[in-house]
Amino acid sequence: GKAVGRLWLLPRPSDDLRGPGRDAAATALREAKEQLRRHLELLEQRAASLHADATPLSALGQMLDDTRLDKRVLKLLDERSLCLPRALCTAGAESLRNASRGQDAYAVERARTLSDLCEALALVCAGEPSGQLPRQPVLAGERLTIHDTLLASRVSPAGIVLRRRGRAPLELLLARLLGVPTISGVAGLFRWSDDGALLLVDADHGLLRVNPSRAEVALARDERRRDLPRDPADLAQRLSRD
Repeated sequence: GKAVGRLWLLPRPSDDLRGPGRDAAATALREAKEQLRRHLELLEQRAASLHADATPLSALGQMLDDTRLDKRVLKLLDERSLCLPRALCTAGAESLRNASRGQDAYAVERARTLSDLCEALALVCAGEPSGQLPRQPVLAGERLTIHDTLLASRVSPAGIVLRRRGRAPLELLLARLLGVPTISGVAGLFRWSDDGALLLVDADHGLLRVNPSRAEVALARDERRRDLPRDPADLAQRLSRD
C-alpha cells in the first residue's frame, strides 16, 4: 500500500529521562511490566487474526517474567542513584555489551531484544512525554523494536521507513502487526531525513519520495482510502485506549 505523512525520527531514550527513584521503584517496575504484558497480549491477538506465528512475542513475555532483570535494575538504583527508567536502559545496555564480547550470534540477538525490552519498560516508567506528539507521521528509524510499537500506539503512524533491512523474526512480525506501509533497507536514511519532511511511502514498489507533488499526494491518499483494512480493529487505536 501507499501512505503520506510527515517524517518523524523514532526517538531513543535520552539521558534526561525522569521517573521513580529507589523508594517507589519496585512497585513502578511491576506496574510497567503489567502494562507491557497487556501491550504484548494485544499484539498476540493481532497476530492470531492474521494467522501469523507469534512465537517471537512469547520470548518477550518470558524475558518479562525473568526476575534477574528486576534484581539487576534495583541493584543499579542502589549503586548509582539512578532513576528507574535510566537504570532499565543501563541494564539493557550492559547485557548487550557483555554478549557482544563473545562470538555467539544467538546470544547477541537475544541481548539486543532484552535491551529493546528495557527501553520499552523505561518508556512506560517515564510516563507521557512533555512535548506534543505528531499524529499519523511516517516513522523513520534504524530498525523496528517493541519500544517503537509502544510509540506507534501513541501516534497512529501512516507508514514506516527503516534504514536497516529487518531479518530477525521479531522485527518482521512487528512490521506486519502494525499493518501500515513499510519500507526497509533505505540507504542513507539519516543523511537526508529531517523531522517534518513530507514523505510518500509506496510499499508496493519499494519507493520513497520526499516532498511529493500535490497530485501524487492526492492519488496516494485516494488509493489508501480505497484499500480495505486487513483487520477491522485497528491496533494503534486499541492500544491507545488500553
